[in-house]
Amino acid sequence: MLQHLIRRPAVAAAVLVVGAAGITVASPAHAALPSTGGRLTIADGSTTVHGQVPLTTSYPIDQITWSPDGSRGVFVTDDGYVATVRWNDGENVYPILDPDTDPTAQRTDVQWVGNGDRVIWAEKTAGKPSRIEQSVSSFGYQPVRVTPDDGMHYLNPDTNLSFRLVVQRQADSGGAPTGTPEIGIINFGNFQRITTDASNPSISPDGTRVAFVRSDGTHRQIWVSNLSGGNLVQVTSNPVDHDNPTWSPSGQVIAFSQGDTVAEVTASGSTADTPTITAKAGRPAYQPLRRDRVVRLSGADRHTTAVKISQSLWRGVGTIGGQQAEARSVVLSRSDVFADGLGGAALAVAKQGPLLLTPPTSLDPNAKAEIQRILPPGGTVYLLGSTGALSQSVQDQIKALGYQTVRLAGADRFSTSIAVANAIDTRPDVVLTATGMDYPDALAAGAATGGVRANGKTAVLVLTNNATLAPATKTYLDALPAGTEMYGIGLYAAQASEAYGSVPVVGDSRYETAALTAWAFFGGENHVGIATGSDWPDALAGGALMGSLGGPLMLTPGTSTQLSPEASEVLDEFSGSVHTGLIFGSEPVVWAEQQSAAGALLSGPAGYLSENNTSAVRTGPPAGARTAAPGPARSAAEIKAAVVAGQKRLSR
Repeated sequence: MLQHLIRRPAVAAAVLVVGAAGITVASPAHAALPSTGGRLTIADGSTTVHGQVPLTTSYPIDQITWSPDGSRGVFVTDDGYVATVRWNDGENVYPILDPDTDPTAQRTDVQWVGNGDRVIWAEKTAGKPSRIEQSVSSFGYQPVRVTPDDGMHYLNPDTNLSFRLVVQRQADSGGAPTGTPEIGIINFGNFQRITTDASNPSISPDGTRVAFVRSDGTHRQIWVSNLSGGNLVQVTSNPVDHDNPTWSPSGQVIAFSQGDTVAEVTASGSTADTPTITAKAGRPAYQPLRRDRVVRLSGADRHTTAVKISQSLWRGVGTIGGQQAEARSVVLSRSDVFADGLGGAALAVAKQGPLLLTPPTSLDPNAKAEIQRILPPGGTVYLLGSTGALSQSVQDQIKALGYQTVRLAGADRFSTSIAVANAIDTRPDVVLTATGMDYPDALAAGAATGGVRANGKTAVLVLTNNATLAPATKTYLDALPAGTEMYGIGLYAAQASEAYGSVPVVGDSRYETAALTAWAFFGGENHVGIATGSDWPDALAGGALMGSLGGPLMLTPGTSTQLSPEASEVLDEFSGSVHTGLIFGSEPVVWAEQQSAAGALLSGPAGYLSENNTSAVRTGPPAGARTAAPGPARSAAEIKAAVVAGQKRLSR
């Protein structure tokens, strides 16, 4: 059962180990996170995964693969769940797929995809050919088929950091595979043959070679070729059957099952006749040793912190290439009061730019310099609120720099939020509501609009007057087309929008509501943001960044030695896909102990890097490298189910 599978992480224990794992460094402009290789692990069907650090669980495991940082292993439980387990805690298990999705299906060969945002597996239903299914690597997402529905069997999937997917294909005979197997690449649902008379493929870390099994006439041997079947190399030749090849993270060594042992050879074939026996019988998998990172984005005050947050993602005018993004606009909010700025994160996400802060009556010089750094003359700067919020002098100063200005304002914070929403989309797919009389729920909701947009929908945030609707908000909601999805983030907003059929996303505290928002609107993300729940400026700018990165904003009591339990739970569960945790604000705002705790929760055996500010918040392969869609957007019913599941989890 689901309640048996999930367990709250031991946060205190995590904090105790960070001294060895956390390393503080200057921020490099790296495009990939550092790795020191990998460890060989063996699954043999027992409740222990063997390796340098044995992992004992409550489940027999006959096959496991590891997330890109080695922090979580994914496997299929004996009762049909696809689940992940913490690398050093066998009772720390979270589900990805409930067997009730298809109780008759048999699932095998589960693998992480790319940067950890998805998992794939082979699935077989009685009387039908095997197929390859894919899901977001978080609970509650519907899997999608990624192989053709052509009557053929698709088996033994394998993938790598570049999102390439190789499979074995065979003909069907009454629901069973038959005939000579072949291997190939799945590219946007199409099979591209690599070679025939080949099975159980494994793709190299750089995506240029594939290892597979083929008989030499006497025994099943391991071979390597390029992706067109050429440059064939036989890498084993000793007189015993071999199976289950898997590449080391370096791409220099291949491990495999060999009779009743596990052995390794060089991928070049130079040790083909003398494999090195390394372990007892079982199925091998390398656990990567990649360091994650926790980056603190902070300046001397709220204005410079917003600038540091902007600099982490948005590149300078005229800069070409790299992992940074091109800003299409800038959103400017007053820095002394949150009211008009609460919808600003959603606007910044939609208009593709940062959110910066300035005093009401003069343009902050740091904000001015950042606007000029990232936005070419003629670009648009959005001002939030009337001239009472951001003066005409501020607007004139921006115009004098050569920029277009658009002021989004109303008679009050509620009508200003409507003006912001209409600037995003006059007919949005999704409307989030949050109280405008306080800031925490709206901060989490602003970031969540980015999670919605990542699934191809438009989203806006409008404000309620606690548990009632201000006239401007009511008029706006009354005019929405039928079928518009609506969510109430926090108790007040849920009560205010209940008459419109909104889905309540409500926790017992601001910290729980932020966690439920993360579970509802995100999954498989590579970034998680952390901000104090006791103030708003850093979280406002940080929420805009998180929405642009497609990651949630978690809240924590900043002046504490412990992360909030809710943030800890989210970081722990999502650690298989998250490579970067972001702390918004200086150490007096979010204490250093919380940065260390976040690193311990996110990282695997290689630990993490602790950085201060960066110009390379994005790392890893570009989205264009993907060969399959991540999956369908969640429906309102599925989001509601995710919230209910999260509420049950938090009530344990």
